[in-house]
Amino acid sequence: MAKRNSFSVENPEALTDVLRNAAVATSESALRQGALAGARIFYDEILMRAWPHFRTGNLQESLLIVYVPEDSVTGALATYSVTFNQKAWYARLLEYGTSKMAAKPFIRPAFEAKKGQAAIAVINQIQEVVSSGS
Repeated sequence: MAKRNSFSVENPEALTDVLRNAAVATSESALRQGALAGARIFYDEILMRAWPHFRTGNLQESLLIVYVPEDSVTGALATYSVTFNQKAWYARLLEYGTSKMAAKPFIRPAFEAKKGQAAIAVINQIQEVVSSGS
């Protein structure tokens, strides 16, 4: 005769809270807040590394954080990009150089320096949203 296994839930409210928090963690709002927290880390570092190139202020004023809906998946992935608007069209030339000017990279080094910190910021922000339940 087969023995039946059974279980009991000691604290059913805790299980409900876990499930509710899991739903919050995967919500569009939580994902966007987390991704934005990571993008802000890169934004600040790029701004700091670009400082030697600020002559007119265009580069500083043109740095943006933008949501990229084409690369995002609702409820699964939120993508933000740190970029420059057209007023600072020359940012690419500074980063990669030209045939007449050596490269003065500041975007890639900023990414390499802060990618770990940005990942931690994303995790911390999502955990904060989950713990607050909003």
